[in-house]
Amino acid sequence: MLSRTRKAYAKRVELPKKKDALTKGPLQLVLVTCDDSLKGKRDRTLLLFAWASGERRRSEVAAADVKFLNRPENHCRFWARRVSPCKPGCR
Repeated sequence: MLSRTRKAYAKRVELPKKKDALTKGPLQLVLVTCDDSLKGKRDRTLLLFAWASGERRRSEVAAADVKFLNRPENHCRFWARRVSPCKPGCR
């Protein structure tokens, strides 16, 4: 059944459009809505983390854990673990 579904999708003329990445302007409009409450600070941090780390999937942002955060000399480095299986050719 899955192979028939895949073949049907492959034969479709119009493929689903990939969503454009969030740019700085719209991001700033969303950040303005985050207040100084604990939830607002959390939301702001997650939005900035997702945007600054570039092309991170929502599932990877949701799975982020502080134990993967490294803070060498005045900057932060986050080591992301793969949430979905790696396709051939990816690292």
